[in-house]
Amino acid sequence: MIDPRGVTEARLVETFSAIGMDRMRDLPFYNERLAVEAVSFQQWDGHRIGVLITPWLMNLMLLPGEDEDWSGFAEGEVREWQLPSGRYRFVAGVLDGVGVYFSAVLFTSVEAFPDQATARAVASETMVQIFADQRGRDSLGDEDIPAGEEVLRRPVSRRGLLRRLAMKDD
Repeated sequence: MIDPRGVTEARLVETFSAIGMDRMRDLPFYNERLAVEAVSFQQWDGHRIGVLITPWLMNLMLLPGEDEDWSGFAEGEVREWQLPSGRYRFVAGVLDGVGVYFSAVLFTSVEAFPDQATARAVASETMVQIFADQRGRDSLGDEDIPAGEEVLRRPVSRRGLLRRLAMKDD
């Protein structure tokens, strides 16, 4: 039995890597150019939050802090958390080796990502935008930044995403 508190990013990566090898590798949407990676995890409100890249999806992940016991949450349970950029809806998952975690889907398919560096850049920028306090900002240029759950639902073209990343480096 695993301790339901303080799940580490390393354990998360190890568990999802095994899932990839065992169950996902032969699926047509599996992107061989990507690897499982935990990106930009940080402490937030007593929890750990960051992005998990896998060869089949990209999720915003919320893990229990060291002093939290999430074993009472059921798989599929939905909870909302208020982050600096707005309210986000997460769904509970339960995995052997990890225990209970909450996730919000960022990309249901990562087939279009050409390489790990691009996926990592998108994951990092996602965390920057999620933790940016959107109140009081008029715009970032061509269009307003959507807040909250809208960030996760809004489709972004690869060209648009790469343009935003390129402008960030200026």
